[in-house]
Amino acid sequence: MHSGMARELKYLTFKPSNSMAMHANHDPHLHDHLYYSGSAQAATNRVELNVKASQTWNEFELRAESTNKSVLPFDVRDRWDFEGDALYSRWFGNYLNLMAGGTAFNSKGYGMVGIGYLLPSLVESRVFVSHEGKLRLDLLKHLQWTSLVFTDLEYRWRPRWDADHESEIKASLMYGPSRDWSGGFLFTNDSIGVGAQAKF
Repeated sequence: MHSGMARELKYLTFKPSNSMAMHANHDPHLHDHLYYSGSAQAATNRVELNVKASQTWNEFELRAESTNKSVLPFDVRDRWDFEGDALYSRWFGNYLNLMAGGTAFNSKGYGMVGIGYLLPSLVESRVFVSHEGKLRLDLLKHLQWTSLVFTDLEYRWRPRWDADHESEIKASLMYGPSRDWSGGFLFTNDSIGVGAQAKF
């Protein structure tokens, strides 16, 4: 009922009691509430935090991640690269949205605008242009193999941003006995890690 999957019928002359009238401001049919969700992921090769606040047509997203670029696991000379996005999205239906915000990548900050579209098979696609005219393509897909095993796939392509990071692939193979947490393997272009994910 909180998400709006219920219907209430009443007469035009209906007057709620005082105890019910106090709760009218919580009715999702009368107000466009702001909903929050997020996830935190930590592994031997990668750390990531995602937070979203969304309404019917507006969405605010904050993503921060750090990836270990060392060749050997548990190398004492570990080199962690930071990357992050702060985006505002305006939806125009179930499939199309326009985005604006900024990204931090390779120790530099960029302003960017973009367009997102939900492709067939629920593949989320995003194309951005930075304030320097550089393109970025993101493709994201969630695969639910069984009720407990799933994979999150992410492909990011940045031509002319950095020759060493032009193309990035990230994938997971996770076992999630509950909606709130899961554990498993995290794969990147350079490494394989073991870690856990919490959702809130």
